[in-house]
Amino acid sequence: PQDPGLYNNLGNLLRETGDFKKAENSYWKSLSFEPNSQMVLLNLADVLYKMKNFVKAEEVYKKIIEVGTDDPSAYIELSHILLHQSKDDEAITICRSGISKLGDQAPLIYSLGYALGASGDLAASKRKFLELLKIKPDHQQALASLSIHYFLEGDWLNGWIAYESRFYEGGLPLRPFNQKMWQGEDLSRKT
Repeated sequence: PQDPGLYNNLGNLLRETGDFKKAENSYWKSLSFEPNSQMVLLNLADVLYKMKNFVKAEEVYKKIIEVGTDDPSAYIELSHILLHQSKDDEAITICRSGISKLGDQAPLIYSLGYALGASGDLAASKRKFLELLKIKPDHQQALASLSIHYFLEGDWLNGWIAYESRFYEGGLPLRPFNQKMWQGEDLSRKT
């Protein structure tokens, strides 16, 4: 049958069962009918990433961006792939390009902060996380990443505050322990 949707759906089923190679083949078959289908290209790129075929996944994500997308995930996933290949500068450029084209979306700003940190520019990374928290104060990943910056700077109080915030407002479930949670009080003679 010449139904691109059928091959895309088959690829999705095969991907879910872990048969990535057959899923890849099914997505390619779907693309033979609709070469610029953003949905199929995203699915293909995902399965290539899961197969650790970073070079091909990079090519597919670049095609998605080239064709034109309003989905930030193409930029974000491409930046992750570039980081896996130690192409830090390209990852930063891709994130900035996504922000330029799609606006200040939280996932793109977070990815840029992450890429900047991975490249070793910790000051710029911290600034991006702080910028993101002005837009979205409860962004759990930004708070957790910011805590690492504070810890590296020796700012233990702000580090713990940011780190512990992961338990609130949509973060991780509250602690499943009966023991009292440390609130920063002096622990001298309490061990």
